[in-house]
Amino acid sequence: MSIQRAAVTSIFWSALENGSVTVVSFVSLILFAKLLTPVDFGVYSIALAVIEVSGIFTNMFFHDALVRQPNASEEQFNAAFTASIIFGAVCFLLLYALFPLCAAIVRAPELISVGRVMATSLLFSAPAAILSARQSRQFGFKLLALRSLAGRLSGAGIGILVAFYGFGVWSLVVQFLAMTILGGLTLTVFSDWRPRLTTNFSVLSDLLKYSVGSVISLSSSFLTKRTFTFCAGTFLGMEQAGFLNLAFKLIDTVWAISATAVSQVLLPTMAHLQEHPERKLRAYSTAMNLGCIGLFPAFCGLGLVAPRLSRFYSAQNGRPQRSRRFGLDCSFSYSVREYS
Repeated sequence: MSIQRAAVTSIFWSALENGSVTVVSFVSLILFAKLLTPVDFGVYSIALAVIEVSGIFTNMFFHDALVRQPNASEEQFNAAFTASIIFGAVCFLLLYALFPLCAAIVRAPELISVGRVMATSLLFSAPAAILSARQSRQFGFKLLALRSLAGRLSGAGIGILVAFYGFGVWSLVVQFLAMTILGGLTLTVFSDWRPRLTTNFSVLSDLLKYSVGSVISLSSSFLTKRTFTFCAGTFLGMEQAGFLNLAFKLIDTVWAISATAVSQVLLPTMAHLQEHPERKLRAYSTAMNLGCIGLFPAFCGLGLVAPRLSRFYSAQNGRPQRSRRFGLDCSFSYSVREYS
């Protein structure tokens, strides 16, 4: 199969993955918003912000480097898999000790137990990231789509059931863990590669230069939003952090439909075209155009329907419209504030 055909097919599966996951996420978000309080979302969002920043070092340290490496060897994949297990365990222990301090800063004692339980996800997501890198390198986005859909569906179903029985924020924790663990198991079972543990880490030296730069870039991007969420919980309280979390979820839902689908396929495509500058430039230009075609109409549509969503959910929840808007003075931020 040619690279062009593989890329087109991969974009289809990636778009299907993100589109179906987006629908499931949006429906589950509506149900969770009906069953949980903003404080529940606030505590969960603070814990998730800390874990996602840590996940950059456990899940992504070798992921992009392995996808990009022209001739990644079996030994490099095995060494990265072993190192990811170690990174996941170390980060889990660090977060276990760190969450009491985080809880004291945001004045939310329940954050300790919630954060520590959610941190166990790193033990599963870190090694699964190496399997994901191997599939991405081989344009195996069909399996990645099935992995995401299986994890998201099962996680949403279990989480909503737990929320229905009144377990509050723990329903979000259960959803998160089920999504991570079951998605990783699906990828492991259906993958044709079986990793081996090794102590030969010298083979990773070729990956480190790209890995360090990639992690720094991802960290700066992740820290911007996660730090803002953490500061909102610290200075404004858990309820406002919960509203902010809902806003980010709505934005991420739209973002995942187009931009994420294209970007997931772009890296392995560019990696295969490293020796062909002209073709690589055309591929990049095509990816940018596809992303813009999907993103701009989606965000414009969201801005147009935001006031109607605000009135609808206010009526559903029996809440009057508020005249004072929190955050940015725009209809979208206002609708999100009233969303739950």
